[in-house]
Amino acid sequence: MSSPSLAGGGSPKGHRRFSLSLVAVPSVVALLAHLALVWCFDLFPTVDGPAHVHLVHAFQQALSGDEFYRTFVELSRGFKPNLASQLILFSLMWVVPPLVAEKLFLSAYFAGFALGGGYALRALHPAALFLLPLLMFTSFTFPLAFGFYNFSLSAVVLFTWFGYSWRRRGAESGGRLAAGHLVFATVACVTHVFALAAGLAVVAGTLVVHALVARDEEGARRSFAQTISAHLVACWRPVWPVLVGSAPALIAAGAFLLDRRGANRISGDVAGALIELGRLEELAYASSLVAYARTELAASSAFVVLLLASFLLILRSGATWRRALPVAAAGGFFVVLYLFVPPLFVVRWMPPRIQPLAYGWIVLWLAALLPPGSPRRRWRFVVPWSGAGLVVLATVLRWGSIADVNAVYHEIASVAPAVDKHSTLISLRLHPPVRGRPYSARVDPLIQVGSRIATLTSSIDLRNFQGQSMSHPIRLRSGVGATRLLGGSDDLLIADARLNAVPPRVDLATYERETGVDVDYVVVWGFREWFEPSLLLALDRQLEAGYELTLRSQPRGLATLYRRRDR
Repeated sequence: MSSPSLAGGGSPKGHRRFSLSLVAVPSVVALLAHLALVWCFDLFPTVDGPAHVHLVHAFQQALSGDEFYRTFVELSRGFKPNLASQLILFSLMWVVPPLVAEKLFLSAYFAGFALGGGYALRALHPAALFLLPLLMFTSFTFPLAFGFYNFSLSAVVLFTWFGYSWRRRGAESGGRLAAGHLVFATVACVTHVFALAAGLAVVAGTLVVHALVARDEEGARRSFAQTISAHLVACWRPVWPVLVGSAPALIAAGAFLLDRRGANRISGDVAGALIELGRLEELAYASSLVAYARTELAASSAFVVLLLASFLLILRSGATWRRALPVAAAGGFFVVLYLFVPPLFVVRWMPPRIQPLAYGWIVLWLAALLPPGSPRRRWRFVVPWSGAGLVVLATVLRWGSIADVNAVYHEIASVAPAVDKHSTLISLRLHPPVRGRPYSARVDPLIQVGSRIATLTSSIDLRNFQGQSMSHPIRLRSGVGATRLLGGSDDLLIADARLNAVPPRVDLATYERETGVDVDYVVVWGFREWFEPSLLLALDRQLEAGYELTLRSQPRGLATLYRRRDR
């Protein structure tokens, strides 16, 4: 009895019919599953998302002529690469409310991921779209849940840029090709510095490996010097348009990194062991594809198993190893980068950011390994529907976590109607989630809930973390950002850590005395009964001295709103 084969022959028309029918439905199901979590809840839980939306909304209102916001926000000086998500949100906010704009942005991200991933898959093999649902599984990540919107968009840029480059790998080099790479490098640069660096490494690296493989296949006999010269010429021809087209973006990114050096320290250890064994374990079960709760490990682990099964299937069907070498090199690049990069390298949380990209390129490598011809019908059915099923499973597992976060969010946000328009406010969290209370989450998506309340009430959140960073294009004006003075440290991270301590350590009087800016409202949320009264004494004394209790949320009394007495 013959073994099951992935290659079953077929004509180009069969490829097209396959792409439009067998793949379309499971891919759409996977996309709709992601979008359900965006649109079925008021809040899509992310750590930094509320801060990004609040800053863009404040700046959009300032440009509209709102004098209140003009006194609080401004554009940062110099070029800041973290522009893409802000530009998209800014454009959307002219036609829809800010919270709807965020949902549309997230929808565009998931759709763009599918389109960019499909474009890259088709560039590698005309019948590779059956792997698209597997690739889409890697779009819902821990970095996305953290609110790293620009970094998340990097995957869309990388897939599309690679697809463009790979489709033109045999074309004559010239100015037109360089112009195309100029566009992609510019988009990558305004998205994230990492998107530019990784995109350049992947695009140039795959072209070089492809050129070397092609030269080896020619098998011409030459002297050692002639061989080296021929290899150099073969590598240079496809790469020079990439380098020329990327030069302006590289100059801009280099200037940003030089300007940023030492300006904003981000917590994390830049040194450490050559390789952390814990990362191998996390890679084995795809930890960065677990966004909120450990229950998602069932889906992420099953995803790894499905990848392995797909690889074994392709292996038995006659994998095209040499043709897949360039993509294997790109996948290996991300795996090695994940294993060895320090936790802090330019930005924080680098390993968890990179891991989803490693898995994304493993899926692309599977596409490159596919033998010629169209996959057999049963595998065209089993693999994409298994991938879509995993996306649906992950959605179901995330549903409860997101519902719990939204329940807490609704109670905290219930104090918003009592906040006057054009006010200043800060929020103080008494404690992080503990043992699943008040919600179970790998990250704390309500840590910047003050920015969400400020957006709802057309006010300003003086603690907005991104607005006090030198790396973001929109910031709070000098002397307005409250984190350093409230937390009693010139170091932004240390001050923020004090404000997020259990319980928070805050100095309201110093901020108001030094800046002349009043804090009109303070939102305190968390379970006070978890603390001995003495632990909250310092905070309560400050609030009693200058504020009056305006509102306590129902039904759990989770949030308390304090209003400045002379307001």
